[in-house]
Amino acid sequence: MAKKRRILFICTYNSVRSQIAEAIINSRYSERFHAESAGLIPGGVDPYAISALNMRGIETLYLKSKSIGQISDRKYSLIVFLCENAYLRAEYLPVSDITECRFVSLPPGKSIDPVSAYSRLTDILINMFETDPLFN
Repeated sequence: MAKKRRILFICTYNSVRSQIAEAIINSRYSERFHAESAGLIPGGVDPYAISALNMRGIETLYLKSKSIGQISDRKYSLIVFLCENAYLRAEYLPVSDITECRFVSLPPGKSIDPVSAYSRLTDILINMFETDPLFN
């Protein structure tokens, strides 16, 4: 059995995109990857992100918003920035073999239907993991 690749997803607040990405990878691709997530300024896990994941049967109880500093002593096969702000502002990173950017937009802040907006974001991330050679 091949060793699992460790992935770190980074966003500004470790609240939405990086949390959804971590949960998807650990739920659907756990035979190949172990994912974690962190942010520059942890902002708590967004309840709409939890709802979007739960609608797909993806476990969320373990998700916790973390700072990069809390995981800085770990080594990763891959670090993926999911937002440009975090990429531009990150002052230090844990050790990794590869660092990549896959910027994904957040749902609109004043979305009329936030559940649908977060669900679309989840679908975008699932599609990225299914089609991007980085994850295949």
